[in-house]
Amino acid sequence: MSAECPPDYAFPFGSSCYKIGRDRLDRSEAAAECASNEAHLVDIKSAEEQDFIETLFRDASVKEAWFGLSVHEVGGDLLWSDGSVLEFTAWAEEDRNRGRTEELYCALLSRSEDYLWVDKRGKSCEHDHKFICEFEQTEEHLEHTECPTDYSFQLVNSCYKIGRGQKVDRSAAAAECADDKAHLVDIKSAEEQDFIDTLLRGADIREAWFGLSAHEFGGDLLWSDGTVPDFTAWAINGRNEDVDCVRLKRGKDDKYEWMDKICTDQYEFLCEFEISIEGPAIPLQGKPTSQSSTHDPTRSTSDKAVDGDTNGVYSSGSCTHTLFRAE
Repeated sequence: MSAECPPDYAFPFGSSCYKIGRDRLDRSEAAAECASNEAHLVDIKSAEEQDFIETLFRDASVKEAWFGLSVHEVGGDLLWSDGSVLEFTAWAEEDRNRGRTEELYCALLSRSEDYLWVDKRGKSCEHDHKFICEFEQTEEHLEHTECPTDYSFQLVNSCYKIGRGQKVDRSAAAAECADDKAHLVDIKSAEEQDFIDTLLRGADIREAWFGLSAHEFGGDLLWSDGTVPDFTAWAINGRNEDVDCVRLKRGKDDKYEWMDKICTDQYEFLCEFEISIEGPAIPLQGKPTSQSSTHDPTRSTSDKAVDGDTNGVYSSGSCTHTLFRAE
């Protein structure tokens, strides 16, 4: 699990960071652009990484993109950017049997094929498309990072786990996190809210417990660590003063808003494990490229962070969108 990402490499997964290219380039130019950052076109070597890349592209509304698969020389075998051979594959149905042909020169991820792999030959590799670069972290980057097993998602200095398939009451959810020396996620910024939204959408979860609750009956709402919320993302009419627990609920616009709920109701949940890293915390970088809103019942209008440029890099923080389908 990575602890920090280079500028513009706003998406970590495992020990790598990723960047969606802002421009449309041909296959050769895209590879050169990645190489200029000591990176390479992404090598997708597992189903988990494939899921991660798919969700990045869906959020950024990318239609087609170059990735690391190609024939390095005419008549050669299909290889990844690092020269390794394929073990995992995710061909679109009509392209699945073409992976061993000498004609295939490069491959695209295509939204029309649910971001499965589509082959491109000859001059097709000179067409302009979006692309995604992968920067592989060194041991020096990783030496202070420790995330528990199953905590597959990372934002800045925290790792996250979705309690998939487990619908439990609020107390049981908190206990499950505590067993990992973690806590229900405390969402303290718009960047973290965007990050959590994307995790839950990717996992197709409609409602989930998180860290906000009254620590004593009828008390003020506090985070798991006992702090008072500064950032909020309440749904309109989402707060009832007589209810002590709060859940995230998917709205009509696919954004997750805060709504209070009886604590004995059962939902899935998100745990947050805070990494101990020497030195200062990693600063947030970049800005969201999708619209997010925070609704606070004490205000007459909602605060919004908007960037309509979905062709740009989606950056909810210095390290955002990670694997969206935990195993």
